[in-house]
Amino acid sequence: MKILCLSLVIAASSATSVLARDIDYPRRKLPEDQFLSYLGTAAVAAAACPGLAANEQFANGYVRATGVAPEFHRAFGDSMEKAHEEIKRDLDGFCAAARTSLSLQSREAAVPLLIESSDKATAPQ
Repeated sequence: MKILCLSLVIAASSATSVLARDIDYPRRKLPEDQFLSYLGTAAVAAAACPGLAANEQFANGYVRATGVAPEFHRAFGDSMEKAHEEIKRDLDGFCAAARTSLSLQSREAAVPLLIESSDKATAPQ
């Protein structure tokens, strides 16, 4: 019986370590204001940039774990307004910066709030 329990614990820990290696999410905790600022920028980028989509799993996990309500937070709204202004000036530059700083596929990403998407092959009209 002890051997069976030990085997189950070892199997469970092995599966957990394998799953943890698939996606390398940041290990540090982001301050709420900083996360919401990134989230606002990512929301605008997902809507405006071809080839980018929101990483809803990561965003929803953070929101559920912390209990924060982005839509009522000033940092979220302010970052969205700033992102819209940047898009008006330079859409391509904004999308490139968002892809570098917020995409799951980027090694330089501060937080993986965007994923590459093939759904939007062309820029929005």
